[in-house]
Amino acid sequence: MEGLPDKREETLGLVDLDGAMSVLTCAHRLRTMLNDYARQSVGLTIERVSALCVIDLAKSLTIGQLAANLSRTENATTTLTARLASQGLVQRQRVLEGDGREVRVTLTGSAQIALVQFRSGLSAFYKSIISSPDTDVLLELIETARGFREEIANL
Repeated sequence: MEGLPDKREETLGLVDLDGAMSVLTCAHRLRTMLNDYARQSVGLTIERVSALCVIDLAKSLTIGQLAANLSRTENATTTLTARLASQGLVQRQRVLEGDGREVRVTLTGSAQIALVQFRSGLSAFYKSIISSPDTDVLLELIETARGFREEIANL
């Protein structure tokens, strides 16, 4: 019949939705667990630790560069770096060239210590995920992804 999707398109749409929802659910759980670990290990959210990691890799970034790396707006990144600065974790300095509105961000010694502490426990954190009761959730995600791949291959 004209105008109706064929069975392949209809099935693909349902598979996409189920697979996507399973992946999003698992990703959310993992992010929550990682955020809990970040809070316990260094007293920061995973968002703030991520920002520190990006700055650490680059050594110095403008707010715009950091925003692009974090997939955030410059306004949100300005607020984030202001909070990190108030915690003594980053230094913000105006760039004198140009119109003086550009700000560069660098880590402080306290931030570097926090990152060492955060990174030193990551291996144990990952091992705890693998051996936790939530492992069933991860295994379910893997099985869902495999089934998703097979269903698409058979369409």
